[in-house]
Amino acid sequence: MKNLNTPSLHNGVGVRRRRNTLLEILCREMAARGQAADLERMVLRKGQYLYRQGDPIDAVYVVTRGRLQAVTSGADGKEAIAGEYAVGEPVGESQVLAAEQRYASVRAVCASELVKVPKPIFERLAAQSPKVVSHIAVISRRHSRREQLASIQARFFGGALDRVGLRELEAQVRWVHLKRGEILFRQGSADDDLCIVIKGRLLAVFEEEDGSQKIIGEIAPGETVGEMAILTTEPRSATVYALRDSVLARFTKKTVDHFIAKYPQVMTYVSRTVVSRLHKSIRAEPVTRTVTSVAIVPASADVPLTHFASRLTLALSGLVSTLHLSSERLDRLIGIPGIAQTAEDDPYNIRLRAGIDEQEARHRFIVYEADPNVTPWTKRCIRHADQILIVAWAARNARPGKLERTLTDRAATITAPLQSLVLLHPDGSCLPCGSREWLSVRNIQNHHHLRWDTEADFCRLARFLSGRAIGLVLSGGGARGFAHLGVIRALREAGLPIDMLGGTSMGALIAAQAAMGWDDETMLEINRKSFLETNPVRDYTLPTFSIVKSRKLEHLLKLAHGDVQIEDLWLNYFCISSNLSTAETVLHRTGPVWKAIRASIAIPGMLEPVVEGKDLLVDGSILNNLPGDVMRRLCGGLVIAVDVSAQKDFTISVKKFPSPWKVLWSRILPFKERVNVPTILDVLTRSAMLGSLQKTEEASKDANLYLRPPVDRFGLLQLSALDEIAKVGYQYARKRIRDWQRQGPSQAAVQDGLS
Repeated sequence: MKNLNTPSLHNGVGVRRRRNTLLEILCREMAARGQAADLERMVLRKGQYLYRQGDPIDAVYVVTRGRLQAVTSGADGKEAIAGEYAVGEPVGESQVLAAEQRYASVRAVCASELVKVPKPIFERLAAQSPKVVSHIAVISRRHSRREQLASIQARFFGGALDRVGLRELEAQVRWVHLKRGEILFRQGSADDDLCIVIKGRLLAVFEEEDGSQKIIGEIAPGETVGEMAILTTEPRSATVYALRDSVLARFTKKTVDHFIAKYPQVMTYVSRTVVSRLHKSIRAEPVTRTVTSVAIVPASADVPLTHFASRLTLALSGLVSTLHLSSERLDRLIGIPGIAQTAEDDPYNIRLRAGIDEQEARHRFIVYEADPNVTPWTKRCIRHADQILIVAWAARNARPGKLERTLTDRAATITAPLQSLVLLHPDGSCLPCGSREWLSVRNIQNHHHLRWDTEADFCRLARFLSGRAIGLVLSGGGARGFAHLGVIRALREAGLPIDMLGGTSMGALIAAQAAMGWDDETMLEINRKSFLETNPVRDYTLPTFSIVKSRKLEHLLKLAHGDVQIEDLWLNYFCISSNLSTAETVLHRTGPVWKAIRASIAIPGMLEPVVEGKDLLVDGSILNNLPGDVMRRLCGGLVIAVDVSAQKDFTISVKKFPSPWKVLWSRILPFKERVNVPTILDVLTRSAMLGSLQKTEEASKDANLYLRPPVDRFGLLQLSALDEIAKVGYQYARKRIRDWQRQGPSQAAVQDGLS
């Protein structure tokens, strides 16, 4: 290795024949700045490595003679060709712009010579010369495409393509670049190309005749789209949008057929993809949008955004690899002050884009901290976000500020980033209030209340964002629902957090109490006063609309929950009722807590229905006694389902029902043998739950943890056994939870970071 001057470089092999190469541009620019003496020549033997995967990045190189090859090593130690470098091409130019370590090894295919430009010199030159940056951008794009094709061949061809095959593949591909919201295929179109997602993410949407849209699924990097066209000639079955800025490799059917004939393993991969997607559609699995990046936007200038982002990043880091990026942090990461504010059309945008791409590839999750005003960096945060978090102090004015309006006041489209609202509270000294004002003026998919002095709340938000939230859904079952009290106690003692609650009938009541933040003793005490001391079920009336009056029950519900709205509960909550007028399930996520519970427990014939507009709402157990499907859709993470309904509720030993007088005397006279038959209230309550038994069965199979406390021996209206039922639920759940946590690697992964 020796220092070279500029004239000798211009006479080097290969440089004279290729005018205006990167090497020539480097020479001219460095000569103009008196840096030509910093260039060095390197000679490599055939098979000798220039650098190894994982080595620190110290320079960029330009090939002057011979040919080099980039290879990557997988976890199994096998090597895969990632690209090649010919005379006049730079080696490692994109990495020196953004990365800290080499992501591939580079070796000489034959005896080769290179010119080495040390990293500090190259960075200074790139910062001073737009011409160098523009030239690098063109070459980097070509290298990137070759590397992307190499990754395709490893997946689709099983690494069977040689150098000639890769060149053939490169000649046949058409590169497609899509911005967020742009359409790749339209439903009903007749084109039959196959596309492979290289970068970004796509969304497949089925468009109904009435104009409504149903999300079918997402297509991630490395997956195909349009594979059905290879097997059939039918029109496109869905419209495919870009969820993020995306790059795709597009091949015609003729090209795919050619490669299938030459490499049969391609057809195997396509067939597996088709079968996998058909299985998902048959199982009707809920489709949730993937979140890998979140942009944090302040609702007002006094939001401590940097501190908030740091705490959220810390919470996320306990679950997945996470990076916190602000404009200042990115400047330091790349090493160029102010580069984060680079505009899209600036030549230096390649350097910024390379830096961000590198970080997104290295981390599962990116937290983008927006600037407090509209800047190029803030706009970039929104473009890169799968979800926007609007962060506000709950006590401030609820109207959106200028920054928020500028960034989020757009027509809602199916590919727009999801929006969530985070309302900050100094502490948990009092329940939130006024959330409806915040939600009514925004297009929000979800909202969260965070106590600034409670780290557990940041962990809860992190679980929601990463798809690891834990939802607890509680069934109806009359007095047996008191077992939910014991289950919640056991979950808390086991360190399993409860991030969202939902339920039906008695489950709706207990879930709301936990969502309000009540501790175990408070929940037990309130329920004792409500059902043992007062017992609203014994408040009989003339059976015109119902057997039991509703005034005492409503008074108790209002006394316990006051004017609290569902939106103002510490934890996200829902409950289910049934609409008698339309025969539909009603999902309660807003409005007074007491009224939602009142509707959910209104057993037909036993309690008066709740009037909502012109409709009548009754007990949710009629249509969905264990709404695990609703929890799965809303929570997006793990579902713990607790079922206290009895499999076999009524058994009697007599051949026919005895007379009412005989039953009455058996219960009044002490010397008479008691006749055990269900009362009218028992029959009405059990009958109301029969319609949703199938839904309960489905929920039990779908739940990550299904709990069924042994409470069948207790009657539906045996309210006096509250403490005993709660104890049974606690003892059963404690053992089942302990066993679940010990179930091995799969469950260990679930538990990671949750406690």
